[in-house]
Amino acid sequence: LGNYVTLYALGAPETPPLAPSGAQFTNGPRLVGFAFEPAVARPGDVVYLTLQWEAGVPLSLDYTVFTPLLWPDGTVLTQSDSQPVSGTRPTTSWQPGELIVDRYALLIPADTPPGDYALEIGLYDLPTNTRLTLAEPGAPDHLILGTIRLEP
Repeated sequence: LGNYVTLYALGAPETPPLAPSGAQFTNGPRLVGFAFEPAVARPGDVVYLTLQWEAGVPLSLDYTVFTPLLWPDGTVLTQSDSQPVSGTRPTTSWQPGELIVDRYALLIPADTPPGDYALEIGLYDLPTNTRLTLAEPGAPDHLILGTIRLEP
């Protein structure tokens, strides 16, 4: 069939109202806030995700953000991985205290059955594929932001 590229218009550059977050990644940035829409979608729709990051200290590695939408059993339905701001703002370029607005679009496959799907995010070092964990002791290497409900 050949290769193809899908481009998404991420909408107006304004930052939507963000839900606050204090999620700190070990040796990485803090997620200040996030928003996603729609919370109720249909197969074939696009879910738009906005993340706002802040580095407390200069970061020594360029992290990649992963944003999977998960089946109820935890496997990946669809996912977008990218360095922040579509690859234009690697984390080593962030200044302490600077707020970075980072946007993603996730296409829900047209054959996806109705149900509740978890939206997850996290960060990893691409060369080593090592994920950052959240800073709390025993914390996981990802954060669930919420649920997208798919209706027929």
